[in-house]
Amino acid sequence: MTDQKDNPHFLVLQKYHLSKDLGRKTVISALERCEIPRPKDGWDTLNLTWKDGQPPISVSFRELVDEARRTGIAGRLQEHLDKCDPIFGGAFADVCIPNHQMKCSREYAGWRKEVQGPCRTSCVERDLTEDILYYRREACERSDEYDFRVTARAFRSYLSVCVSLLDAFINRHILLAQHDGFSSPEFDRLKVETNLEEKVRLWWAVCSEDDPASFFQSAAWNHLQQLRTKRNEILHAVEPISIYSLKEIGLYLNLVRTGIGELLLQLRRAHQKPTLGFIERLRTAPKVDFHQITFRADGKHEIKVIAR
Repeated sequence: MTDQKDNPHFLVLQKYHLSKDLGRKTVISALERCEIPRPKDGWDTLNLTWKDGQPPISVSFRELVDEARRTGIAGRLQEHLDKCDPIFGGAFADVCIPNHQMKCSREYAGWRKEVQGPCRTSCVERDLTEDILYYRREACERSDEYDFRVTARAFRSYLSVCVSLLDAFINRHILLAQHDGFSSPEFDRLKVETNLEEKVRLWWAVCSEDDPASFFQSAAWNHLQQLRTKRNEILHAVEPISIYSLKEIGLYLNLVRTGIGELLLQLRRAHQKPTLGFIERLRTAPKVDFHQITFRADGKHEIKVIAR
């Protein structure tokens, strides 16, 4: 076996969320939703200036497209749209306090909590989204360590956070509806339901008038079930010995695109609401390729890329 620094990776994360063409379309869509007029000489001539900084920051259309390709969203444009959303909008800036003599108090829709410093408060869905992307990246970057210990640890954390994000999505609707005084038999059941699948069904009954039949037969729903099943198998320690296939891990790391990102987008559409930044970041998460490696004594390994 070669030294670790020479080890090829089994899992390789692709660089971009979006192609150039999709990055361009993403930015134009965000510009139009923000009601920014198209320059007479075309979008490519556009320059935007953010005046909330010191000094103000100017960005070109090309820079916006580059950012969209790297992150899956049109940066501050999407942040502005998210802040205007009736469910996930509002002021949710991170607050970090290193001083133990200070306290931080946060309030939202009848919920209130105070914490003593040093502390951090942040938006739940944003943190969970960043966790998912981080653990995917960590699983791939450490797949050149052939005990695969860190890759397996990152994979376990990834599965858990995927399910937590769907819980967070539903719980935000429950909190707001309860604060607004909404009531129905389905909503009363939703508030106390603990089974995730039943929570999704009750959420649909409360928030949408569409027929859910096609949703519960979709690839997105199927992929969510695969993520949940694997998560429960590992986190509930069903089996006495943990077994991790790197090829299988690659498959599950890609399921977040449909099983979480696309699934949440379908729920938003059923609620007649537009997409959100955290949904798009997961729906377009860079794909993971599995590298099948044939090791040779001379160190010139044969690598076959198997795209998932």
